[in-house]
Amino acid sequence: MRQTISCMLALVLLGAACADGTTLPPRILPVDGYRDKVLGAWQASMVANHNGLDLQGIWLDDPGPGSSIMLEFPDQWSTDDDTHVEWLDLHILETYGLEPGADDIAAEWRQHLNNDIWVSTRRARDLMDDGILPPETGSARLNPEGVWSIDAQLQTELFGLMAPGLPTEARRRAVLFARITNSGLAVDVSAFYAHLYAEAFVESDLDWLLDRAVDGEPDGSDVAEIVATIRQWHQEHP
Repeated sequence: MRQTISCMLALVLLGAACADGTTLPPRILPVDGYRDKVLGAWQASMVANHNGLDLQGIWLDDPGPGSSIMLEFPDQWSTDDDTHVEWLDLHILETYGLEPGADDIAAEWRQHLNNDIWVSTRRARDLMDDGILPPETGSARLNPEGVWSIDAQLQTELFGLMAPGLPTEARRRAVLFARITNSGLAVDVSAFYAHLYAEAFVESDLDWLLDRAVDGEPDGSDVAEIVATIRQWHQEHP
């Protein structure tokens, strides 16, 4: 992990290239500041995941009662595919370097990821037992639920955390791992979220972050249209 962080922070110190070819001034992120933000992100993910387990899938047709819930902070935390898939992917990067091959990914998934996985992640894992490698494990043909499921969106925040201030790198790596389980719009949204995580290391204003992530979308992006709609709804009904 230390080598991985060092590589990514070195990239941050080089500055970021703009679309017109110019280079922005370097944005320096102290190592202690980086560690604190990553720790906060992981803690928030664990709190959100754990406290959502008893509520997910219940309030579908109607809104849930009340506007808040009482958060629990147990002495021992459980895990599920919202978090442990990312831990495995981090292990893969630590073991094989920043550019692991499809064989490497499949071998580690077969060894370590066998329980508490569902929908398109379960299907991708089963396909690996049949000798299918990523990204075919996430293809619409072999993994049709991966077209709409949110598996990859829950399992790729890591790649924004690994690329502080480097949204293009965050998107690229998120897409690589998202395609293990998903395809199409589900992968595009994963890249969008990773972009937000990467930019959040250098800016905290939500509107700025959303503007930047939308700017990173290609022309005609469905993700950009979805975000614009949600922001409009929020303005109309704050």
